[in-house]
Amino acid sequence: MYFLKNDDGWNRDCILNAIRSIVECVCLPGLVEVKTSDLIDLFRTGRRVSFSYGRGVGDKAILNATNTAISKVSSRLPKVNYIIYNVTGNEKNMIFFEIQESVNELLSWCNGSPNILFGIRLNNRLEDAVKVDIWMA
Repeated sequence: MYFLKNDDGWNRDCILNAIRSIVECVCLPGLVEVKTSDLIDLFRTGRRVSFSYGRGVGDKAILNATNTAISKVSSRLPKVNYIIYNVTGNEKNMIFFEIQESVNELLSWCNGSPNILFGIRLNNRLEDAVKVDIWMA
């Protein structure tokens, strides 16, 4: 398993955020659930797994967070077949049209048409911020 943040390879912050992402994705209630079995299935693909994350604030926060996460993924990643895409934000900034726009942005970055599983978490402590976690294999 590889956690890629940039071309420098392994990055401590990225690994810690990947662990936090697993806890948030599978342990906290959400509008759309990502289950532990979904992450296990991703790792069982036998493919290289990449994790990336981004934060956004204000107008187009979800799209900006998604673009930040995409920019952190190494260009060395081969064709992506599976994606787990999780958005965490508060009730006020969780805009479903923007989530769809962000998923389209992610798909335009990928080669082919990967299977996407997405989760949505509400966390009012984030205030104006939105967090996006992306797992790819």
